[in-house]
Amino acid sequence: RISSEAFQNPIELQPGTEMAQLSGWHRYVYGAAVVTGALSLRASLVISSTLPSEGGLSSSSALTVALVGVLTELLGETATPDELVALAVNAEQLTGVEGVTMDQNVIVRAQAGTAMRIRFNPDVSDYVSLPAEIAVVAAHSGVTAAKGEGAKVEYNSRVACCRAAATELGNLLGIASDQPLLLGDVYSVPGCRAAVEEMSSRNRTCAEHVLSEASRVDEAVEAIRASDGPRLGLLFNESHESLRRFGVTVPELDAVAAAMKSAGAYGARLTGAGFGGYAISVCPPQKVGDVVARAIETGGGPAMRVWPSEGLT
Repeated sequence: RISSEAFQNPIELQPGTEMAQLSGWHRYVYGAAVVTGALSLRASLVISSTLPSEGGLSSSSALTVALVGVLTELLGETATPDELVALAVNAEQLTGVEGVTMDQNVIVRAQAGTAMRIRFNPDVSDYVSLPAEIAVVAAHSGVTAAKGEGAKVEYNSRVACCRAAATELGNLLGIASDQPLLLGDVYSVPGCRAAVEEMSSRNRTCAEHVLSEASRVDEAVEAIRASDGPRLGLLFNESHESLRRFGVTVPELDAVAAAMKSAGAYGARLTGAGFGGYAISVCPPQKVGDVVARAIETGGGPAMRVWPSEGLT
């Protein structure tokens, strides 16, 4: 039996329960119970969290990681960080969301006071200390981002588009592969950028966003290491504009991001899957109060300064 302090509807799981019978946060609970083999476990759990839900702040991934961790422990088993990430990803995918490993890696492996940079295929993580000169503010747009519900189709369609773009690029570049290609597989192939210009319109938009965002990650790491807030802010702004072309922002997100910049933030972008929820900005510490106030005035709140904290392991 699992209850949540945030919601009034506890769930009782048992062998024979099926995903089709469930909705909302119950689906994530069920996914975690299935992948850990805990459906027959006799236990009563209470979920308590200060992380806002349906805001693009990875609340669903945090929930599944936490449940996978505690259910594994209650079953008397141990799991490595890689295993925790894999189980949590599987649990979330059971709900029908085509996510992968980024959020779960951060939640499991984060280090306090640092930004975490993840490389994929294979997964390799390193850490960059967030300098005192750069503060981070998260602000709600006033629109719910229900990736597990209404926004799921839109989210999954972008995943499908990126897969199609990788296949088309692979064909244009003459890449032979026994496995479906990802955009990360073609990112460093000579001629990749030129081939993007030859692609079909929708696939080109997806490829342009993902490939340019990968370059911005490299540049953002250098900006953080140099304590260069203005440069990092410019990258945030470029990222948000690219996400707008990618089709995952909404007017309310654009408005709250613009409001934070007008109040003194170096830059701002949506966070998470988009379609509503939160935007994040980087700003001088002395401007935090102004940025928070302007964001609440525009989006209705909440808005707050945030700090990178320790992960599960």
